[in-house]
Amino acid sequence: MPCPPMHVSTRDGLFCLSCDLPTSFNPATQSCTSASCGPSTTGVYKDSLPANSSSSGSRLCATCPQGTWSGGQGLHCVECGIHDCTLCSAVRQLLHMCLLREFSLARSMVASVLRRPRAYP
Repeated sequence: MPCPPMHVSTRDGLFCLSCDLPTSFNPATQSCTSASCGPSTTGVYKDSLPANSSSSGSRLCATCPQGTWSGGQGLHCVECGIHDCTLCSAVRQLLHMCLLREFSLARSMVASVLRRPRAYP
């Protein structure tokens, strides 16, 4: 279904949606975008479908609950592994899981190996 200018299609292509704040329409990608929405952020894109064919729906960026963040394509909130997912950006990520605990453990293990006295012949 072709949508009017400044509108995006739902994933199934049945409806046209406007981009509600804080999202904005990106003409280059023909999509709604937001810095706080998408993979490895704390927001997911949510569609509000129109009540009938004569009205239009909207796509917005909704904040994920605490302890979760946007995984995959930014469509669903998933657990990040720690209480404050915003800390995950400072450490390595694997499969969209924050490895803060494992990172701290590995760092302390390396530090303890480096502190061990060496026996020289």
